[in-house]
Amino acid sequence: MKVKPMGMLLVMLAGWMNRHQQDVIEYLKEENRVLREKLGKKRIILNNDQRMRLARLGKRLDLPPFVGPALMRGFHSPVLHLALAYAA
Repeated sequence: MKVKPMGMLLVMLAGWMNRHQQDVIEYLKEENRVLREKLGKKRIILNNDQRMRLARLGKRLDLPPFVGPALMRGFHSPVLHLALAYAA
């Protein structure tokens, strides 16, 4: 079996990119833990723009939407209605 140099290079590059992405994810998770520790038991209040950004990213990752009391109160707001229609 002959090893092709270009194929080997692509496999090495893919492995490096995967490891780098895992390192970034691990850093972001730890950063979130630290920030939540600093925040304590306080509730995180998101504005409509922040909710829409999270919803768009969650939809790409096939995550369930963030649902909280503030979202339910503002569910029929024009901005959120447009965002949900755009995301669908």
